[in-house]
Amino acid sequence: MARYQSEVDALLALDLAATPFDNLAEQAHRVAGSAAAFGQTGLRAALVTVEMAAESGDAEAVALAMEEARAARDTDPDPTLGD
Repeated sequence: MARYQSEVDALLALDLAATPFDNLAEQAHRVAGSAAAFGQTGLRAALVTVEMAAESGDAEAVALAMEEARAARDTDPDPTLGD
C-alpha cells in the first residue's frame, strides 16, 4: 500500500512541461489500475481521463485532468484491499 501511495504522489507531482505525454499516459494507466484495486474509484476515473488527455496531446486537457486527479486523491476514501 505504501508503494501505491508513493506512485500516486509521484504521478500527481510530475512537472507536466518536462514529462513526455506518452510516459504520462503510461504511468496514469498503470496507477489507475492500482487505484481500482485499492477501491479508489474516483481517482481511477480521473487517471483514465489523464491518460486519454495525454494520448490526445492536448496540454490544456492534461493540466485540467491532473487537477481533477489531485482533487480525487484528496476526496476518495483511503485505499483498502477490501474485506
